[in-house]
Amino acid sequence: MRNLGIKTKIWFSIAIFAVGYVALLVLLQWTASENQTHMKLASGSLFSGGSECARSRSCVSEGKQGL
Repeated sequence: MRNLGIKTKIWFSIAIFAVGYVALLVLLQWTASENQTHMKLASGSLFSGGSECARSRSCVSEGKQGL
């Protein structure tokens, strides 16, 4: 690396920053997609549980037996 000129060293530095930036963007995109998958799973579980709870409450208030 000592034999390279200053222009080459600057270009290498810029290339390293560019590769790091692209890697950061890829990692952010992957993390966001994983987060979205987990949020959909949690949302589905919570919504179905909430609707069952509401259905149970309405049945109890109406005096129905067996859901």
